[in-house]
Amino acid sequence: MPKFLSDYFSLNRRYSRSINIERDFDQVEALAGYVLTERSLDALGRILTGFTTPKLTAPGL
Repeated sequence: MPKFLSDYFSLNRRYSRSINIERDFDQVEALAGYVLTERSLDALGRILTGFTTPKLTAPGL
């Protein structure tokens, strides 16, 4: 009888989906167990920098 990978490994369901900001915004439980990737951390860092860095304006504007 053939063996399947599922016979050896199992995934917790909370790791099998991604977060959708629009869909999951009001559902705190959607974030439970979410693992931030390097890309998502980089994007979050750039967003936060944009909110906290004063905007530069060109002279005369």
